[in-house]
Amino acid sequence: MGIFLPKWKFPSFYAYTIVTAPSLLLNVSLPSFLLALGIYLGTVWKKNLDPVAGSVASRAVMICYIVCMVLAGALFFCSSNQEEAETEFVRRWVDNLDRRVDVKSLGTDIDAAASWSLP
Repeated sequence: MGIFLPKWKFPSFYAYTIVTAPSLLLNVSLPSFLLALGIYLGTVWKKNLDPVAGSVASRAVMICYIVCMVLAGALFFCSSNQEEAETEFVRRWVDNLDRRVDVKSLGTDIDAAASWSLP
């Protein structure tokens, strides 16, 4: 007789794939679009493919695109670094709680576990 593992504790591979596919596709599609747009703007500027605007206007559009992408990247990476600083307080608080409460001393009795208090 083997160990009984409930079905609801372990999702199947296909369920996991279906749930995570939309965010994965969005995470791949936006950088791909921005990269393709940059390649297109660079090609238009280098080969003077827009005769109405001329090379000066195409270069100005390319410079604006590069500046905006650099600023957007800086904003993204700076905000992701700040997330760690925001959650550090909570992480220290949880570590302090873990040190103050010895989980092994609580036992397995539900009533005993419900009646404990912090010193």
